[in-house]
Amino acid sequence: MAVLLDSGFLFASLNSSEAEHKATIRVLEHIREPIILPVPAITEVAYLLARTSVPKPPRISSQALRPPN
Repeated sequence: MAVLLDSGFLFASLNSSEAEHKATIRVLEHIREPIILPVPAITEVAYLLARTSVPKPPRISSQALRPPN
């Protein structure tokens, strides 16, 4: 039998700041069956990780892009 993981479980297992992170890791350590990750769950988790993990780039003013005189 296979194990189907949803986006919430996957996100918590990859994001150490999530409250259920340690619990999901314990579950993953004991899974011996094949794991099914639906594509929509993978793309949702990628989006959520990008929003929470990646710092926003600094803002650059238009004056900084002008060549010096």
